[in-house]
Amino acid sequence: MDVQIINVVIREPCALCTTTNKTCSQNCEFAPYFPAEKKLEYKNAHELFGTPSIMKMMRFAPTTEEKCILASSILTEGKAWKDYPAKGGFETIRKLKWEILQRKLYLNKLKEKMKVVEEETKIM
Repeated sequence: MDVQIINVVIREPCALCTTTNKTCSQNCEFAPYFPAEKKLEYKNAHELFGTPSIMKMMRFAPTTEEKCILASSILTEGKAWKDYPAKGGFETIRKLKWEILQRKLYLNKLKEKMKVVEEETKIM
């Protein structure tokens, strides 16, 4: 008698199913986008959008790539609203723009210093 070994991968329920207290099947359509490791991030998104709205948005995304981008956007926006309740994503973008501006100013100062050094080396 031959014995076959079957590999069974047991995973935790996805963040969406955990939040809604649903049974997360092995072929759950949301598990690839909201894995168990993202429970906290999903909780923030759930509080902002509500799980029914998230499910609806995900079902409207036609391709896997678009679903990945959408899930990432949903989680990011949920975190932004958790971190900055009054301004959400706007505050996140404002801070990023400020950082970019600071780095541009720093680079411009470096360029000016490099020009001075180049001119000094030409003179010598």
